[in-house]
Amino acid sequence: MANEHRDTRWYKHMAEIDKEIARHAVLCKVPILDPGVIERVLANDSSVCGTQNPASFTKLRSLLMTPKA
Repeated sequence: MANEHRDTRWYKHMAEIDKEIARHAVLCKVPILDPGVIERVLANDSSVCGTQNPASFTKLRSLLMTPKA
């Protein structure tokens, strides 16, 4: 039962992160699912944006980055 609760919480947390990524991609007009686009965002290449929104692009990039172990 505890594992099921943990898994449900984890799923909800990841779903919220996915929604936030999608929201910032839409705000910046970034075709996030196109090949190579995520790599360009991670490389801080804002030319991938269809519209300039520096604050939203920064947030999108930070959501896509994984912490270093």
